[in-house]
Amino acid sequence: IMFVSDKDKFIFFHTPKVAGSSIHIFFKDYYRLTGVERADPSPAIHHMSAKKFLDNNPNKKDYFKFAFVRNPFDRFVSAYSDFTQIRNLNLTSFKDFCKSFPDSEFSADIHWIPQHKLLCDDETIVPDFIGRYENISDDLKKISNIIGFDINIDHHRKTKRKSYKDTYDDESREIIQDFFSKDLELFEYLF
Repeated sequence: IMFVSDKDKFIFFHTPKVAGSSIHIFFKDYYRLTGVERADPSPAIHHMSAKKFLDNNPNKKDYFKFAFVRNPFDRFVSAYSDFTQIRNLNLTSFKDFCKSFPDSEFSADIHWIPQHKLLCDDETIVPDFIGRYENISDDLKKISNIIGFDINIDHHRKTKRKSYKDTYDDESREIIQDFFSKDLELFEYLF
């Protein structure tokens, strides 16, 4: 999912479960998009990696490109909460879900795939700026200074949940740590 401004020459690469809907909606409102312009692109474009998008749109490689990442443990709990509370899927307990996750269809779902698969070309991070969900206010200010207007977001798709650290036990933490090991290393996250 991305937002491209040809007017202001920037691309926001939307990583699911990292405040992307809130940022995306802000841009749609800021540019007063309506109707077809406001609609999300087709799924093939909507979920395209940053590298593939730029390969398909070489004329936009010089645009300022940014994205946000989130601690994979927290992002995983957020996705689970979104699917059980907002999408109303009847999933197993969190622990059982973690146990079956690596071999399930959910592991390939855009809401759970590792962030590096969306934002990197092998080991190289594609966007010019990677903000952190944990530092979103300060990082949005930095981006605002670069693109020339203030980004003020509301929280969309909010769920009720406890801290991710209180959600895992040792076994579930180890499973998720193994699955997202490259994200943890590349974006320098710990439990």
